[in-house]
Amino acid sequence: MKALDMRSSRSAISELLQVSPQKFFDVIFGKEHAFSSNGAVPYLSTLPNIDELDGLYFALDSAGTRLGVVDGHASPSSGTSLLRNDGRVRLDEVHTAYRSGKTLLLTHLQNSHLGIARIARSMECELQEAGVLLRKEVGANLFLTPPNSRGFDPHYDGHDVLILQLAGAKTWKVFDQLSDVPPGMEGGRLTADQLSPASDVFDLSPGNVLYLPRGRPHAAYTTNKNSLHLTLSIIPATLTDFISEELKTNKDTDQRITEKMQSADLQLSAARVEELKKRLLRRWLANLNAIPEAAPWIAPTEKTSMTIRLANDLIVELESVPSEDKFEVLMPGASVRLGADGVEALRLLLAGKIISPSQISLGG
Repeated sequence: MKALDMRSSRSAISELLQVSPQKFFDVIFGKEHAFSSNGAVPYLSTLPNIDELDGLYFALDSAGTRLGVVDGHASPSSGTSLLRNDGRVRLDEVHTAYRSGKTLLLTHLQNSHLGIARIARSMECELQEAGVLLRKEVGANLFLTPPNSRGFDPHYDGHDVLILQLAGAKTWKVFDQLSDVPPGMEGGRLTADQLSPASDVFDLSPGNVLYLPRGRPHAAYTTNKNSLHLTLSIIPATLTDFISEELKTNKDTDQRITEKMQSADLQLSAARVEELKKRLLRRWLANLNAIPEAAPWIAPTEKTSMTIRLANDLIVELESVPSEDKFEVLMPGASVRLGADGVEALRLLLAGKIISPSQISLGG
């Protein structure tokens, strides 16, 4: 069985929350909510922004993406209410819904937006590397909320979520974990008498990230600004998936039930559990789409640069030229280009190694 390629994946969850992978999986995952002040900042340039939303809505026609209206709760028919008879989006109705205070919800963007797809895939790699078996791919929904409005009523989700604030501002109230979360992944709305006083309040601005585990009640609203945020959903496999997979291959599944039959306990050996894990993983992997690193019509970056501090607080800029295997050292009033040997010497120096002058050569 071929696993996901981890070599080029970033630890997206850990980077977004600005914690080590060990802390996330040992302390936070599935247990505690967590906040990061600027974990999403490096990703903002690759994610949807306010200016391109009309284009996203107008081009909506594939990959299972649906455009809905949230007014306390998501209407099952909302995905079709903003479409023409020919399947195109009615932008005038989209704008009318927004002006009336309704939140616009765009779903399944992991299948139609490349920047989101790459973050979702990186999250999947990190989860798989940590031994978390997923029921389905990481999902991505985009919420646009007008000023002085609220999308969903107070509720809990039946899965873990990462919330990335992309534009505007939104206030999130987080309540104490429910003592008994109903089974299933659907979540549910909560009345005022079911909520404790808010345990935390977060004012999210662009670049902020909030993680909420399954079953953590929350409510969010805007004040004098609108808000654009992305929700990434993590849905691990559960014992129900194990039992379902076992029943699908159990030759006794079709045995007819009679009044004399006794309830049988499902007993699985360690080897059988591992086989079921592999089968579920294969099924999940089979549903993933390939995500290319870059389009072939976009020229690769010829130069990358970094700033370093040398002795006597001298600041220099290093520019690499990959196609020529050379480095340029840009100093105040002068520049030096290092050839192939000089590049290797520079790498040794930056790594703290001791080198001799014979190891340095200047390039043309």
